Amino acid sequence: MVLFIVEVNGDELINKVVAFVDNEAITLADLKEKYEKTLKVVPDTTLRQVAETMVNRLLLKQEGVRLKIVGDSDDEIINKYIDMSIRADIVVNYEEVEAFFNKNRANFADIELDSVREDIEKLLIEEEVNKRLQAKVEELKKRTYVEIHKLDAP
Repeated sequence: MVLFIVEVNGDELINKVVAFVDNEAITLADLKEKYEKTLKVVPDTTLRQVAETMVNRLLLKQEGVRLKIVGDSDDEIINKYIDMSIRADIVVNYEEVEAFFNKNRANFADIELDSVREDIEKLLIEEEVNKRLQAKVEELKKRTYVEIHKLDAP
């Protein structure tokens, strides 16, 4: 375990490292802050799930930086990386949209395909982005030093 010791107004503040992604650390304070925010949106999430999400985001940001992608924030770098490296290669053809529509026809009641085609296309693209993103994160984990320490319940 690694500890950061910082002096604040004469008091020592100790912050332990809970995860590493190459040479970047995720501290317990950062994890707890993200966990508290996440609980408001996803009440049944675990500390481990939040740590893994933080690791995944760090992996994607590092890959974006490696590819010389710039942005004003980590989110912007990650989003640009996903758009350029994953989303840009995805094409959904009319037959896929039509097949989804027909398979889920009961959900569309009296709606015509043309009126929901764009929405279905966006949905199918996002599903494919998520699938490819998951595979990319696993690939990045194989070639990057990633360590998540044992986490105690908050």
